[in-house]
Amino acid sequence: MNENELKAVKAFIKNLYNDEMQLRGLLEDGVLPSMKLSDEALAKVTDPLVKQVIETMKGAGSSFVHFDSVVQKAVNTESEIQLQKLIASKATPQQVGDALQKVQEAENAK
Repeated sequence: MNENELKAVKAFIKNLYNDEMQLRGLLEDGVLPSMKLSDEALAKVTDPLVKQVIETMKGAGSSFVHFDSVVQKAVNTESEIQLQKLIASKATPQQVGDALQKVQEAENAK
């Protein structure tokens, strides 16, 4: 990555992860913010359930890493496939669990 690309990536991240953009995504698209919002931004949220979720997030002492960043790629892919089968009633929960366990064990053995 060259210097200009790095600057562009940093500018993108800075512009996306701020109160204004996170609140806009919430209010316009219904996407929960991926960071704690300020009290000023929280005051603009009117839906009581969403407000409760955000207040709970705000009170959290720490965060957790996203599933995709900690699980092996093959397991993540299999999760997506199996969840689709489960939703479409093409697999039972037991079949889904067994398929995921098989892929997880294979990845762990590598």
